[in-house]
Amino acid sequence: MNNIIDCQHVKKSFQDGKSKQQVLHNINLRVEAGKTIAIMGASGSGKSTLLHLMGGLDKPSEGKIFIAGDSIAELSEKKRCALRNKNLGFIYQFHHLLPEFSLLENVAMPLLIRKTTIAEVHDKAQHLLERVGLKNKTHRRLGEISGGERQRVAVARALITNPLCVLADEPTGNLDQENADKVLTLMLELNKDLNTSLIIVTHDHLIAKQMDTLLYLKKGELVSS
Repeated sequence: MNNIIDCQHVKKSFQDGKSKQQVLHNINLRVEAGKTIAIMGASGSGKSTLLHLMGGLDKPSEGKIFIAGDSIAELSEKKRCALRNKNLGFIYQFHHLLPEFSLLENVAMPLLIRKTTIAEVHDKAQHLLERVGLKNKTHRRLGEISGGERQRVAVARALITNPLCVLADEPTGNLDQENADKVLTLMLELNKDLNTSLIIVTHDHLIAKQMDTLLYLKKGELVSS
């Protein structure tokens, strides 16, 4: 089975004044097509740092990370952006949607960046909004919908490019239990339907146990549950 993301002996450190803070020590992780992975760990353990590295948003201090076979450290910033746009989708605890645009325009944004035709973008965004239960709200703005609905829009936006993998950082952390359950169910349904890999950083054991694999980040290293 193909590896969508492959982390090999990854280390990450940050300079804190005169001292160096080592956050990730020796990360080895392969993400296979269509698989779901939960990553748990204490606050400050480096979970979001690891997710950013796997998403090509930052470079490791040591080791290599491959996304769809390409080593991110060897790519220019422009090529890394293109690689992310083509292969990855991102969902955050706070949706990072644009309030001045409609739901349809928000979902369409990643394809518009690719200069895809307006007609194709519109049709695909419309279809995804229907899939997430917002068929009749496509032209509304963020102030006109609930928090749970906003996160469903964020899920649709993450999937519009048909990514090989979606990386989600506490995607339900800002929602009540009912809406959190709806969003997770939706993400898992789309994972199966589209064969998109899913990596979720979470504090919620109820979410984690529904993933194929559960990993813990302890002292900068990943360990199995």
